[in-house]
Amino acid sequence: MNLLKKVEAILPKSKVAVAVSGGVDSIALMHVLSSSKLISNKNILILTVDHGLREGSKKDIHLVVDSSKKLGLRSQALKWKGSKPKNRIQEIARDKRYELLTNVCKQEGIKNLFLAHHLDDQIETFFMRLSKGSGLHGLTSFKAITTRDGIKLHRPFIDTPKKDLLRYAKVKNLNWSDDPSNYDDRFTRSRLRKVLPILYQEGFNQEQILISLKKMKIVDDAIEDVTEEYMRKYLKIYNNIAIFLSEELFFTAPKEIQIRVIEKSIKVFSSSSYSPRRQKIENLIGWIQSNSQDSAKTLGGTIFRKRKKELLLYKEPKSLDASVPIKPSLNKYKKWDSRFLVKINKPCEGMVRELGKDGIKFLKTKKIVGKNGYDNVPISAFYSAPSFWNKKGLISAPFLGYLIKGQTVLYIRNIDLLH
Repeated sequence: MNLLKKVEAILPKSKVAVAVSGGVDSIALMHVLSSSKLISNKNILILTVDHGLREGSKKDIHLVVDSSKKLGLRSQALKWKGSKPKNRIQEIARDKRYELLTNVCKQEGIKNLFLAHHLDDQIETFFMRLSKGSGLHGLTSFKAITTRDGIKLHRPFIDTPKKDLLRYAKVKNLNWSDDPSNYDDRFTRSRLRKVLPILYQEGFNQEQILISLKKMKIVDDAIEDVTEEYMRKYLKIYNNIAIFLSEELFFTAPKEIQIRVIEKSIKVFSSSSYSPRRQKIENLIGWIQSNSQDSAKTLGGTIFRKRKKELLLYKEPKSLDASVPIKPSLNKYKKWDSRFLVKINKPCEGMVRELGKDGIKFLKTKKIVGKNGYDNVPISAFYSAPSFWNKKGLISAPFLGYLIKGQTVLYIRNIDLLH
C-alpha cells in the first residue's frame, strides 16, 4: 500500500490538524495529505511547536511555515514558554507538545490530529520499554489510532519503515531539517538507534518484529476486554472523585487483571500520563491481600484506603497543586483537572478550582457536611471536587449540594477516564 492510500484509509471527512516538526517524516506526511483529493486544503491545519530547547529551532519553524504556504495550507506556530527541565527533557517536552497541539485542536474545533510516527519509532519504543521491564500493555501501546485529551491521534505510517518516507521525500524533492538531538547520546532513543542495526545484522528484521508486535497487540486487546468485565463487576466510581473497589477482585481475578485495574484507577486521579512502576503496583496489591495494620497507602497521587470488604480510592490532597484554576465559560463546557467539564449558567467574575480545605471548612459551618463525610465518601476525597469561587468566597459546590439562591450555578460533567 502506498503512502497516500495509507493516509486516505483513515482520513476523516472533517477538518484535520497535522503535527509537523520539520523533519523528513512529518514533512512527507504534510505533502501526502495535501495531495489527497479526499480533503480540501482549507480543511488541513499545520501545527508546529518550538520547544526553545536548542539553537536552530526557529529555522525549523520557518521551514514548516514556508513549506505549508507553498502547498496552500494554513499553519500555526506554537511556542513552549516558561522554564525548561534539566532532567527527563524529551519526556517532558513530548507531554508539553501534546498539550499545546491538543489545545489548539480544541480551539479550532478539530477532533483529529495526524502524526508522522513510523515503524522505526514503534520498534524503538518497544525496546525502550522492554529495557524498563514494561508489561504487555506498555510494550504494545504504540497504536495507529489513540485518543489524548479528547483528540483522536492518527498515525497512518505506524507500520511504514522510515526509509520509505525518506525515499518519498527525495523523489518529491522536498526540503526538511535534521534535529541534532536525534544523534545526541545523552538520550536513550538516540543510543538505541545505533544499536538496532547490529540486531538487524544478526537476523532480526523490522518485518518480523512488526508481526510479533501485532500478535502481542491481539493478546493485549483480549486482556483489556476481560479487564473491562472485571471492572464492571467490582468497581464503582463516584463523580470522578472517589472509586470503590471490592476486595474480592484481589482474591479472584488473575494478577494481570488486578494490575490493570489499579493502573486505570490511578489514571483517574493522577496528573501524570505515566503509570507507576509495575513493582510498586505489585507491592500495593500485596498490602491489599495482607492483614497489615496500615489502613491506607498512597501511589501515583492516589490514596488507597481499606474499608470493610472494599477499598476506597481518591486523589491525594498533596496532588491538588496540579489542578490549575480556570475561568469558566458561559454555557460552554471547559475541561478542568482532566476529570471534569465545567460551565456556568450566567455571567459572573470568578474561578473554578478545587474545593480544598477552606471550602470544606466553610461548608462545615453551614452544616452541609459533617465529620463522617458525605454520601459514604470521606471529607478528604471532596478536597479535589470542582467548585466555583468569586472574591467574596464559595459560590457553588454542586457535588455537595451547595449553591447560593439566585447566584451563579456551576454545571459539571464527568469525563469517562476508565474506558
